[in-house]
Amino acid sequence: MFTRSRLFYSLAVPLALSALLAFRPTADTRETRELPAFSAVQLGTNAKVIVRQGSPQRVVVEADPADLLKLQTEVVNNQLRIHTELISTQVGSLKLWEKRTRLAGPVVVYVTLPTVRGLAVSSSGRLQADTLSASQLALSVSSSGRLLVGQVQASRVRAVLSSSGQLDIRQLRADTLVAGVSSSGGLTAAGTCGYSSVGVSSSGHLNTAGLAVEVCQARVSSSGSCQVNVARTLDARLSSSGSVLVSGHPQITSRGSGRVRQL
Repeated sequence: MFTRSRLFYSLAVPLALSALLAFRPTADTRETRELPAFSAVQLGTNAKVIVRQGSPQRVVVEADPADLLKLQTEVVNNQLRIHTELISTQVGSLKLWEKRTRLAGPVVVYVTLPTVRGLAVSSSGRLQADTLSASQLALSVSSSGRLLVGQVQASRVRAVLSSSGQLDIRQLRADTLVAGVSSSGGLTAAGTCGYSSVGVSSSGHLNTAGLAVEVCQARVSSSGSCQVNVARTLDARLSSSGSVLVSGHPQITSRGSGRVRQL
């Protein structure tokens, strides 16, 4: 009996310690980083970033300890850059290629900042923001990642997608929207806007059917497609097999070899 008891405790104690370590508080995987002031955020690695507009400024990272060491956060030209180390391979003075190291596990970065002027994704990660207010706001995706913005109120918004990723603006209230897609990705915007200038090249798709606009200029080339919702006037310039689908009853001026079709 004594031998069995010793055996039981010798097995149970390590297992209990392992369980406690597995379910201990995540203080060692949550890190607050002190950084200079910034008004823009760029994601350059396979992480998830959640942006909230407010005060005080704060950057908190949740990750495995190994990934905490890999993840770099720095402020350059008023922009918070979130990325990992850049590794290059070269022979002599000839650089063959370079790439950033990937994060092994799920990494979440919580960013709070008072003023937001720009959000960008240049990786396979995901950046999302719920409610933003700004005079001018720049949004961009140049990768296979995704940028998702909830409510935006601004005077002027510029949204650019130059990759196979996705850029979504769920609810926009703006005077002017300038949006462009030059890739195989997709850009979607809904809400209300006074004037929009939209452009699509390559095989990309731009969908602003849910964005009620008074005046719109659309430029579509190659096999790209564009959906717009216009009340007053639409100026469409098309080349190659590009197409524009229009909802609403605007006065339409069309030039080029593409097609404008009213829904």
